[in-house]
Amino acid sequence: MPAAWYSGSPTIAIDSDEIQVVGTLAPPQLPEGAGEDEVRVAEQARISGFREESRLARMRIADEAQPAFRRAVSWGAECGGSRVLFTTAGVPS
Repeated sequence: MPAAWYSGSPTIAIDSDEIQVVGTLAPPQLPEGAGEDEVRVAEQARISGFREESRLARMRIADEAQPAFRRAVSWGAECGGSRVLFTTAGVPS
């Protein structure tokens, strides 16, 4: 996975059905004194942008990894106080 995707190493959680990769994105640059709603919207926009920009590469990585590891590969991102899981197997833990 490209090193530039996340700030630091992603968290990788593995269970019997799924490999979940969740990384932290750099926080958005906001004017001083931005309110909670502005921060949350900016974080969600950063996550949405990352999701769209990385979609093809994430799909390619998952397509290669899933047969090798015999598990679904799911993705997500965190930015500030926001966390979004893009795809999950939906298997209860």
